[in-house]
Amino acid sequence: MIPKEITIQNKYLPDKPGVYLYRDKTTKVIYVGKATSLKRRVSSYWTGAKDAKTTELLTHIASIEYIVCGSVLEALVQEANLIRRWQPKYNILARDDKSFLYVAFTRAEFPHPVLLRGYDLARESKHKYLATFGPFIQTAALKAALEILRRIFPFSYCEPNQKRACFDFHIGKCPGVCIGTADKAEYRENIANLIKFFKGESAAIIKDAKKKMAAAAKAEDYEAAAQYRNRIYNLTHVRDMSILTREAAPQEFVDVFGRIEGYDISNIGGEHAVGSMVVFEDGLPKKSAYRIFHIKEVEGANDVASLSEVLSRRVRHDEWKRPDIILIDGGRGQLNAVMPIFEKAGWNMPVFGMAKGPDRKNDEVIPADPGDWELKRIIESQKQLFVRVRDEAHRFAISKYRARHRKALVE
Repeated sequence: MIPKEITIQNKYLPDKPGVYLYRDKTTKVIYVGKATSLKRRVSSYWTGAKDAKTTELLTHIASIEYIVCGSVLEALVQEANLIRRWQPKYNILARDDKSFLYVAFTRAEFPHPVLLRGYDLARESKHKYLATFGPFIQTAALKAALEILRRIFPFSYCEPNQKRACFDFHIGKCPGVCIGTADKAEYRENIANLIKFFKGESAAIIKDAKKKMAAAAKAEDYEAAAQYRNRIYNLTHVRDMSILTREAAPQEFVDVFGRIEGYDISNIGGEHAVGSMVVFEDGLPKKSAYRIFHIKEVEGANDVASLSEVLSRRVRHDEWKRPDIILIDGGRGQLNAVMPIFEKAGWNMPVFGMAKGPDRKNDEVIPADPGDWELKRIIESQKQLFVRVRDEAHRFAISKYRARHRKALVE
């Protein structure tokens, strides 16, 4: 039950998709969220157990505003635009603002959207892209949204003038950029409409489509009229719940579908020690981003010191993408050693260890902050993925250690 002293715009929350804004007693926006049902989502903040961060947020809420959206898809876009506008404290506290995700539209002959982290976008020229939108908090939700929009406004990731049609062309996703059959004017109209959608102008897109549908019908171009009719229907009946894979409270922005980096050390007796860095993106290994570090400064078998050396070198590589979450193969000792390195570098993404235990069968999740039970809960919910990351870091470290050791024996 929402406390009576909290003012709600229009006095009640509808059971409809939309975005909600929490304001403090000075009327400043302190948090923005999206929901499939405004009524259920907002009410849920005052039920069940809460961690310290959510409890703190609740003590500062003086009023609630909401905007009803036509679909979850619109709510996702509206949320990003409002976060960009207001920079709410409890959204930004959840993660370094520069690690949020943005959508940018390229200036190619056949433009298309690309996803960039804030720190990558900051390095780019302002004139490189037609338009940029964000920040978006959840990678999986944004990718699901783009897949839905691609069915409404087809676009292509292909390079033009390929010898063969891409797979997406055969399933109706690519309009034929790869083999030169795409209508450039129609394609650019699709991109223009996508940009309008991300600006929050879906009503204007629908109005324009209705006008063109009527004109096509009058000209007896019934095929074109049907295409506009389908576009109108799709824009007004978006109900794909994959967009909201998790309606997260502010402390829950752990992007398990973004870039995960896993670290391990391998050595016997301290000789030829190596540290591994493996990378998973969208839940899958990205082997082109794997790195190996030869331990140079640590003498003897000291995994904690070796890990500190590896992470000290890692944070200096600004040319590599930053991770969304970091997994250390180890326990509290390793975490206590490396956290100052991240703090000094200004990295504040979630960090946790996974203790192996006897025979590597324990798999205990250990957040860097011992009191961060919410992070532990989220990691536990995706434990199979993180065990794969931990085991892959171990495998990669062992393989490189053995190769280095064999080379030393030959020499």
